[in-house]
Amino acid sequence: MLALTLTLIEHGGTRFVVPSVTGASATKSVSATAQQDETLDELVEGASEEFSIVFAQLKAWASAHGHVWSRSKKSFRLETAEGEYLLHIYPQWGTIEVSLNSMIQAGMDGEVERLREQFGRIIGKTPDKNPNIPCNRTLPAWPTFLDALDEYVVGRLRAAAIQSPTVNTVD
Repeated sequence: MLALTLTLIEHGGTRFVVPSVTGASATKSVSATAQQDETLDELVEGASEEFSIVFAQLKAWASAHGHVWSRSKKSFRLETAEGEYLLHIYPQWGTIEVSLNSMIQAGMDGEVERLREQFGRIIGKTPDKNPNIPCNRTLPAWPTFLDALDEYVVGRLRAAAIQSPTVNTVD
């Protein structure tokens, strides 16, 4: 038997209703070969409920911040309107992947460690430089995830500015 619980969460003036499902659920058994042949739309259709909820909320967050989505073969890629990479979300695995590489290369060690700690609280262990955050852990920690995501985006943009500084010339 399944039970549905709705939780109202407010973050940055936006309210989110976060459903969570408890109880036993049936899962689709598919061979690895069949999964490799599935299209992105098929992967989304077969994804977990947690993925679907997190992806919908992430799309709303991205839209509110002016970020844009693109599709790859097995994931959705989120970028700023200017084309700066932010993250991938994978329906097949039910994970969000962020990359701290540009921040590491920009020498932002303090920010990187703080983000690793924040994402680690969600994941349950300290991640490496490319945290994969499971949607089933993100959903119950949505406000914590949004706080970390906001800080991550600021860090990514700052790293991009450090790595590609604008040169001002005076005539």
